[in-house]
This record gives sequence, C-alpha cells and structure tokens, in this order.
Amino acid sequence: MAKSGVVSLMLSFSAVMVNAQGELQHFQPVEKTGIQRAIVIDAFAIAGYDVGEGDEVAVYDGGLCAGAVRVARSDSGAFVPLTISSILRVVLPSGQTLPGATVGNAIRYRVWDCDADGECEVFAAGYASGDGTFGQNYTVVDSLTGDFSLPVQISSVSAEFVDGKVIIRWTAEREGAVSGYAVYRSASRDSDGTRLNDGLIAASGRGSGRTVYEYVDADVAAEQWFRYVVEVVGRDGGRFRVGAVGVEGMGESKNR
Repeated sequence: MAKSGVVSLMLSFSAVMVNAQGELQHFQPVEKTGIQRAIVIDAFAIAGYDVGEGDEVAVYDGGLCAGAVRVARSDSGAFVPLTISSILRVVLPSGQTLPGATVGNAIRYRVWDCDADGECEVFAAGYASGDGTFGQNYTVVDSLTGDFSLPVQISSVSAEFVDGKVIIRWTAEREGAVSGYAVYRSASRDSDGTRLNDGLIAASGRGSGRTVYEYVDADVAAEQWFRYVVEVVGRDGGRFRVGAVGVEGMGESKNR
C-alpha cells in the first residue's frame, strides 16, 4: 500500500450491513455482551494513509476498546462499508458489571495499518446518522480524519524480561522531522497505559539510516504480564503509536 498524500476513500454505503471483522490481529475488544450497537464506517480521509485489506479500525471509550473490525474486500474487489459492533457496559440484576462502553460517552476511533504496524488516533469524525456517542441504535460515519504522515517508519518493536527488568527496543527507519519517542505500559489490553519516560527519548537518526532505540523498565514484577507501546512524536506535535507488544516476567515477548 502506498502511504503518501491525503487520501479520501469513499466507501459506497449498502443497505445490507456487511461485517468484515474476520480475525483481528491488533486491537483487542472487550468480550461481547448481549447489548451491541452498529457503527458503520463509510469513509476515510487520513493523511499519509491508503486503506488496505487486513488493516483494522476500532472504537474506544477512553482506554477501553469497545469494538473493532478488520478491513476486507467484497466479491467485486471493492472495500465494503465497515460495520463495527460496539459493546455496551451492562449492570446485571446481581450487581455484576459486564465491561463495555458507557452509553452517552464520546466515541473515539483508531486505525491500524497492518503493513507499517502503525496506529493512528482519528481526531475528527463526521456523522450521517448518530451524534458521536455510544448507545445510539444506529451510527453511520461519513468521514474519519487523522494523520499517518509522521516521517518515520518503525520496522520492529520488542520487549524482553531480563534480570528483573523489561528491555523495550524499537528500530526506526528513515527518520525525518521526529522529536522523539515515549514508552507506555499497561497491565491490561483495555487501557491506554501510563507513560514511563518523563522527557522524550530524543530522536537521533538522520535521513535514510536505521537507528535502534532502547528503554529499560526496572519497575516490573515477575510473573506479571505487561503491554508496551511506543509513541512517535513529530516536531509539529503530531503523535501516533506503534508496535504494541506484551511480555510476561520470565517469559518471551508476545505481540498482543
């Protein structure tokens, strides 16, 4: 997939909703409950991004992933409208709470590019139906606007538990106007995580070269699973996250 310029992909809306979810590789929504609401993504307009098969789009309530879909093609080869089943929070008569989005909270969108293993948070959405909050009977999104155009490619991210510490490494290719990097850690797939480094890890690469970065997290416990994400920060203030990777004390790193 080419990743240049501003792309506006208009996906013709079909009265028949097609669920293109398939098997997700990146986003991890909460378990499904009996209450779900359809969110149809009918168009993208994201700088530096061409939608492609295998990419994923997710809806978030804060740090909780309330639903996601995998991009697929119709039999004719065209991209179909993407239908996400958003999962709503439920309180049972017993008092038990089943996780999900809270009705009335704002919907946030994230897009994952499977080729670049990069994640973009959409900063604007337009609606043909619905008001942009969870719980509407039917929501149709006619535009998503974001930015994938930071001038760097992260070719790998890994995490390794060594001697009571976790070593996070990532490889940057073709660094341009990048200020630096931040590392986030969470103990749950449903959280945005906590930023670990106070100041940015300064970008030191130049041009077309390859630069390997490393961050050591010493505040970890053995036998506990953690998820790490690297955030790229551009000189213009733009941000996107890449390479979610999980690691367990005394274990091997695993993409989550």
